[in-house]
Amino acid sequence: MKYYKIAWKHNLKEEPSLILGEINDNLWEVRRIEFFQDGSFRYTDGYKKVGDIDLAENRMDEKLLNVDGESVRIIYISKSDFENEWNKAKKYASDNHIPERNYTKS
Repeated sequence: MKYYKIAWKHNLKEEPSLILGEINDNLWEVRRIEFFQDGSFRYTDGYKKVGDIDLAENRMDEKLLNVDGESVRIIYISKSDFENEWNKAKKYASDNHIPERNYTKS
């Protein structure tokens, strides 16, 4: 497994400014968290999700990731860094009664 983080600077309220993901050995995304400038977030593991979010439809390129047509280099992070953010997002959702829904493609 590999873990990445993308910081995306923009002024688009409907787009995440920070994206974290987990990629399996075949380069398919298996978990994803998106954070927005207003403090909101969404996540999915392909089984459950909070918010309107999907996993990547294509295998992830090791060197580049396209975000709304812009090429952005992947910054790899540790498994523990990803798990820490994943667990914080899930705890916040649980503590604030934000329901997880079954995953279906948006």
